[in-house]
Amino acid sequence: MKKEKILLVDVLNLYTRNFVANQLSDDDGNHLGGVLGSIMSLRSVVEKIKPKHIICCWEGKGSSERRRKILQEYKAGRKWTGLNRKSFSDPELERISFKEQITKLKVLFSYLPIHQLSVDYLEADDMIAYSCKKILKNQYQKVILSTDRDYFQLIDDDTQLFRPIKSKANPNGEMITKDYMIDELKCYPSNWILVKCATGDSDNIDGVKNEAKSGKKPRGIGSGTFIKDFPFLVDQKTIEDKKTNYEIEDIIKFAQEQKEPKYQKYCKPISVELLKRNQELIQLLDPDISMTSTLAIERILKEQQVRLNSFKFRLELSSIQVSNRFIDSWLDTFAEIIPLNLLILGK
Repeated sequence: MKKEKILLVDVLNLYTRNFVANQLSDDDGNHLGGVLGSIMSLRSVVEKIKPKHIICCWEGKGSSERRRKILQEYKAGRKWTGLNRKSFSDPELERISFKEQITKLKVLFSYLPIHQLSVDYLEADDMIAYSCKKILKNQYQKVILSTDRDYFQLIDDDTQLFRPIKSKANPNGEMITKDYMIDELKCYPSNWILVKCATGDSDNIDGVKNEAKSGKKPRGIGSGTFIKDFPFLVDQKTIEDKKTNYEIEDIIKFAQEQKEPKYQKYCKPISVELLKRNQELIQLLDPDISMTSTLAIERILKEQQVRLNSFKFRLELSSIQVSNRFIDSWLDTFAEIIPLNLLILGK
């Protein structure tokens, strides 16, 4: 029996990309690229992927606090200004518009047949990971919409990642599958967390450093270099004829057994401590979520009433001075989406 396909959206990732790149405006010339671009982008992905259901995950209030207890600098210093210099010359006006458009987008999504998840103290990746691993499991064909490579670790036979980044090789964006990761990246999906632990992340998460040459700052290592240094990451570990995931300890042990100088950096106490800390920050395979938060996710998905309300959708667009001849095609696309039936949660 063919599994129903479900699209899980990291909305802030989707929204920020459109706010930055999209110059669409309302009838008075005010920038609405974040709102309209997000709807258009989501609609385009829906047309390509043909999901039956959609879950949009927003950052919850205080979403960074849990990881900041591990790393104080986590996501510190992020500025939501200077993102779209073509539309905004005043940083304060840009900051206000960024927040206002998020509010408008949430309202517009509420008139479409999609679930919206937002739970205090949880980031979008926490909710997507929990939904994939603990709720939807292997009963749905899951597609995550985001450009964030952290989601690579969640990919399996029933989970893919669609990255809407256009290139000559992938003019319509790229679909990251289990086979793609093994064949092209030479990394089994569940091992990607080890790659991220070693290479770090743009959220102020440092990775292992190469030895610095005289007078120069030490440089981090790239994902390709790390995978070449540990070629066994292309597969899972076998213990008593059973497949299981590699761990930080396997990386350290392998490095200690090598004679080549390049492996010494992985064995230093500071590197070992960093690898273990990063695993706490980045891993999504076993989401570290409180019982209160997990119950909130399940309650929202069970009880949230979602349906297509074409009249209010049009009215809301009209209230922000948007008269778009493509609205009918937008609504036609989203009319094919139906609410999730999560009766399985009660079993």
